[in-house]
Amino acid sequence: MKQVPASQDYRLPEPGPAVLAATSRNGKPNIMTMGFPMMIRQAPP
Repeated sequence: MKQVPASQDYRLPEPGPAVLAATSRNGKPNIMTMGFPMMIRQAPP
């Protein structure tokens, strides 16, 4: 691990699970991203 200035922390990826929905119709699969975690700030840099 290394220290990162708070002004640059938005550049780091947020690890976490993604929510996916998978369906199939007539043998053809389909997948869609429903949600994923991300960092949110009140005051952007």
